[in-house]
Amino acid sequence: MEHSRNIKSEQKFQPVSHNLEKKTIQNKVIALQDNRPTSILQKKEQEVTTNFSTVKPVQLFSADDIKFMYANKMGLRHHDSKADAINEKTHGTVGGDAVPLNPIGSTGPRLAYPLMGIGTISDEIIEQFIQNVDLFIAKSLNRTVSIKLGETTPRQVIAAAINKSTFLLVTGMKGTDLPKDVEKKDYAGLGKVGKQKINASQIVNLMALNDSGVDIEFMELVHGKSIDAPIETHEQGEEVFNNLVLIFSEKLKDAVFKLRTGNDRFLIED
Repeated sequence: MEHSRNIKSEQKFQPVSHNLEKKTIQNKVIALQDNRPTSILQKKEQEVTTNFSTVKPVQLFSADDIKFMYANKMGLRHHDSKADAINEKTHGTVGGDAVPLNPIGSTGPRLAYPLMGIGTISDEIIEQFIQNVDLFIAKSLNRTVSIKLGETTPRQVIAAAINKSTFLLVTGMKGTDLPKDVEKKDYAGLGKVGKQKINASQIVNLMALNDSGVDIEFMELVHGKSIDAPIETHEQGEEVFNNLVLIFSEKLKDAVFKLRTGNDRFLIED
């Protein structure tokens, strides 16, 4: 999947070896507005093409990716506006917060000790961490994504989001090893690092939907002709939303892999 290449070549990172893992994406919750007249609901549901499905991720974070993000004190920030995110990437910010990209504070299976040089990270911890990251992405997208049952199509969902939700990958953040507010639902079990000055040089990647149409092409591949069919049920709405979450989740994995290895992820054979 296409990803942003706003990575400064002079940025220095601590390298680790790579080891690829696999897992299916978890369902996310999105508020759907049902504007359909009850009298035509059953007919519409019978007529609509049913090729609404959730795609499995191509590749997921490995233990080495997690160690890399921990070693480089990485955090993930969200902006409701792409323009605001671009401005911050250019100029930095005096008071930015982020969720830490490590499982130190995660609810459920977690690591309560430094990651570097202390054996392996269990599959259970990796899976919980991936779920938490995807849940944070989902909660963030839910602030800008609007789906009206019986009206909105998958193509309209992604087209409307192009200039909205944008994520920033930040390095060198203080507090990634001591996350705050882990219990608060807004932070998806990851906690937060606390507001701090972020220099533009710390922002190593900007993740937004692709203006050139690559992300819409992905949705076309997933949904086929259904991409232009109104979303009729809550289940279909969640599937479309899950695939939007997947796009951003894959962009994040692409960015981390490129920073860690210096290579584009899909040009490397397993």
